[in-house]
Formats: sequence, C-alpha cells, structure tokens
Amino acid sequence: MRTDTILHQIFVQLPSLLFVLIGRDAKESADYEFSSPEVKETAFRLDGVFIPKAPQGTLFFVELQFQHDPRFYSRLFAEIFVYLRRNASDYDWQAVVVFAEKQLDTGIPQQYRALEGQVHRVYLDNLSEEQKHQHPIDIVELLVLPENTELVAGKARAALARSAQVQDTYKQDEIFKLVTQILTQKFSTLSYEEAQMLLNLNLPAFEETQFYKDIMQRGFNQGLQQGMQLGVQREKKESTLFTAERLLREGCSDDMIYRVTEILPEELAELKKKILL
Repeated sequence: MRTDTILHQIFVQLPSLLFVLIGRDAKESADYEFSSPEVKETAFRLDGVFIPKAPQGTLFFVELQFQHDPRFYSRLFAEIFVYLRRNASDYDWQAVVVFAEKQLDTGIPQQYRALEGQVHRVYLDNLSEEQKHQHPIDIVELLVLPENTELVAGKARAALARSAQVQDTYKQDEIFKLVTQILTQKFSTLSYEEAQMLLNLNLPAFEETQFYKDIMQRGFNQGLQQGMQLGVQREKKESTLFTAERLLREGCSDDMIYRVTEILPEELAELKKKILL
C-alpha cells in the first residue's frame, strides 16, 4: 500500500491536517496554498509546501517519510535551501516531517544540528489518545492501524462521524472518498467473507463507491465460477453414467466398466437395478 501517496492526498484535500499535527489552529489553513513543487535541475521534489497568502507568515515544508533513509535530513535541507534560493521571500520557514514510525527517524546529523529548531517531527505510531480522536488526524491513523477489519471499520466509522460534525470548509464527499480509498488499498488482499465485514459500516452512500462495487463484483464472479464448475462436474457425471449404462447393456464386465468410466461401485449397482426394471 502506498501510504505516503495516500497521506499526500489527505494534505491536498484536508490542508488543516498540517496545523492540527503541529498543535496550531486548523483554521490557519485558510491562509495558505498547498503545492508540491519540483526543483528540476537537481531532480528534487518537495512533498508539499504551504505558502502563506499574506505577505507575512511562515512557510511550511512538509515531508512524508515511510522508509529508512540514513541520508534523509541531508536531502531534506538540500531541497529546502534550493527552493528558498529559487523563490526569494521574507517568510520564516519550518519543516514538518511526518514519519510512519518513530524508529525511522535517524536524528538530525551533527552538521545540521543548528537547524533543529526549524524541524517539527510527527510520528504516526506515537500519537496521543487525544490526537487520535481529533479530526483530521483520525483519518491519518487509519494508515498505520494493523490490518484488523473490525478495528479499522470502527475507526473509519468514528472518523467519518467526526468529519460530519466539523463546521468548516471540509468537503464531506472528498473525505468519504479518502476513507474509502484507504480501506480499498489497505485491505486489497481480503477474502470476500472478510470484506463483507466492511460492508456493515453503514456509511453514507457506501453502495455507490467503487470499493462496494468491486466487492460485490468479486462475490458475483466467485459465485459464477463456482456455478460453472458445478455445471461442468454435473455434465461430466452424466456423461460417465451414460457411457457406463451403454457398456452394461452391451454385456461388458464390471471391471471393464470401471476401467473405462471410473464409475463408483454404488453407481454401477444403481444402473443394474435400472436396467433390470
């Protein structure tokens, strides 16, 4: 599952997430524009930049780290300073690094230690209970939960309920799509029976989502395949019985019939009764 990609989409749809993660007012997101610029001559791509709309403010660089990289901070600061060189401004800046796990954070190297105060680090596996119940952090938590259908289903239901209560610029349909996408990718290997557990979420318009349609189609295909297999088996058995009956009427021995048709003894006995009748 491309967790970092999903999280990037959450930032796009829910920019207030950044400010909630760093303990600031979610409403500040209205004063920023989010982008993911590329620094072409170095082949660097910043995961995200929150640019203040007003002349004064703080420039937030967002980086999502979901794998071990001992050179991460070197790359991060290189990207930031190349960006600042190409985009001159008087903004203060801060880097917000979102790690999937705390153990992925190798620590800021000695040569960059003077920049420690410019970096705010967030560990998704080390969120407080209060953060886990705060929207939209609750949606992010779905990414790092263990693949337990009942647990994730309950968390998804609670996250959507909280999103419906938030009075701001959030788009409910976009939030629903994000949660649906997380469920679809997180449980792509679920069996049909396990996936049915997620259908009991009773989410708004859930039957209209591609996730629901895919699950139902999977069940239909399984049923169709099983039906076809039963049909083939039935035809094969009917052919076997027809051949055995013909050989029996022609006076062939039981051993001959067994070798040719692989019929069961009890089935041959039934055929003999039928012929005698």
